[in-house]
Amino acid sequence: MPTHASLRRSSSFARLSRVCVGSLRGVVEWKVFALQLDATIRGMLHHHPTLEELLESENDEFQGVADRKEDIGRDESIVEREAYAAKARAHRTRSDEL
Repeated sequence: MPTHASLRRSSSFARLSRVCVGSLRGVVEWKVFALQLDATIRGMLHHHPTLEELLESENDEFQGVADRKEDIGRDESIVEREAYAAKARAHRTRSDEL
């Protein structure tokens, strides 16, 4: 039959082994997490455009907006010219009638 001291030692050993196994399990879990994170980041970098490509697409988008503003400005000036011409025609028509 084991003595009290040997039980204490064995329970200390069991406790220590549980702590070590728990710590080791925690380390393994963190390592798995780190590997998954690394794989995720590598996948994102592989599938997503580079910074240069993003900047080019943004520049293209801004250029498209600038072109549309220019088109709107042209359209507005055409409308203004047509309105001015219509007023001038109306004024001439009235002055011709008098």
